[in-house]
Amino acid sequence: MKLSLFFSICLLFCLSLPAQEVECSRRTQYGKVDLCFPVLDGYRECYFDENVKPIADATEAQQNQVLGYYLDSSSYANRESIGQGGLQNFFKIYGTRSIEHLEVDEPMFAEFYSSMGAQFLKKGWEDVASEIKDQMGLAISQPTTLKDYKLSDNSFTYILLMNYQQEETEDQLVAIAMNGMFLHNRALWMAYYLKFEGPETIEALESTNNRILSQFMQAQE
Repeated sequence: MKLSLFFSICLLFCLSLPAQEVECSRRTQYGKVDLCFPVLDGYRECYFDENVKPIADATEAQQNQVLGYYLDSSSYANRESIGQGGLQNFFKIYGTRSIEHLEVDEPMFAEFYSSMGAQFLKKGWEDVASEIKDQMGLAISQPTTLKDYKLSDNSFTYILLMNYQQEETEDQLVAIAMNGMFLHNRALWMAYYLKFEGPETIEALESTNNRILSQFMQAQE
């Protein structure tokens, strides 16, 4: 009886705890959606930084608009020289201008999943590895999908390898997680970039991407 009473009290106490508030480093609007850019361990949201914004905008496709841009702590500390060596660990949240005010439903979001995948080659790791001359050599002629998956019903992810170039830097091979997000009947995108240094990069990319994708989406609830 006493044990049952103890667990009942614990349950009532847990249910009465307030939900933990998300700390937003900045907010912005996309269509009718109020987006929160959460504070994330190891990263700094800095899209409007005078050193970052020119590069973020210059490297984005014209049909898209950058909404948020996160640098890892090391890159942020050296952001004044950001254009010299290229970015090695960052992610961005962006939207497509033409669908900013489009009400997206689940079947439409599923179509986005399929159509994005159709833009890339799809190969297994063994095939891709044979095309890479060495860790510094570049032999990936176009974006190549290693795998894709759904972390939740409201997201999808493609893990890619591709050559990437920023202003005044040479091409470098990067691993990328391309994510689609279904938030409040809007489709948004998140891309996480990590300099490729070997097979372990893919594992690190996927692990970190899943964490920040989950945290970003939870911040919008």
